[in-house]
Amino acid sequence: MRIAKKTAFVLVCFLVLACCVLELVHITRFGHFAPLGLHADVIVRKADYGIPGISKVYEPRLSNFGIAPETVMVCRVKEDWDSASYVIEVGNSIEKWDPKSKKWESIFGGSDKSFGCPHPTAKRLWPLQSLSGGEVAAAGYDIFSIGDHARFVVFPDIRKAIPTAPFLIDEHQTVEGVPFRVRQ
Repeated sequence: MRIAKKTAFVLVCFLVLACCVLELVHITRFGHFAPLGLHADVIVRKADYGIPGISKVYEPRLSNFGIAPETVMVCRVKEDWDSASYVIEVGNSIEKWDPKSKKWESIFGGSDKSFGCPHPTAKRLWPLQSLSGGEVAAAGYDIFSIGDHARFVVFPDIRKAIPTAPFLIDEHQTVEGVPFRVRQ
């Protein structure tokens, strides 16, 4: 009996330590604590999509920091316009902060929870697993100016919307009116 108690105590201590390390890594990387359950973050990377003046892409990621698996709706999306391969992505939208109304507004004119996916399917998201929402050269959209704040809203299902932390738009196209494409 005494060995079982010691083993249980060591396992609980290990679990607490693992949770603390996970939170420390998350706060170091994203600047905030990850709540228990589904959570959305935005990952910023350097990339060259051929848009003059744009050097960054933004990727919303939905992660499960809960203790049980969650069912989320996803879509099978073509990896690139000229590719035959597909990726699985979670639905999302981009919002811009309007300082006049003090509200977040969708840059697409509404919250499209189906994100253009005619046949979303269910996927099990296990604890510590995450799904991408796809990379976007958000600063390349004409609606954004340097100094604007944006965020993604991730839709794990039709009833739930999880926003990411806001990010600052700090670059813009240097050549106006040049069409560009966004990796979907």
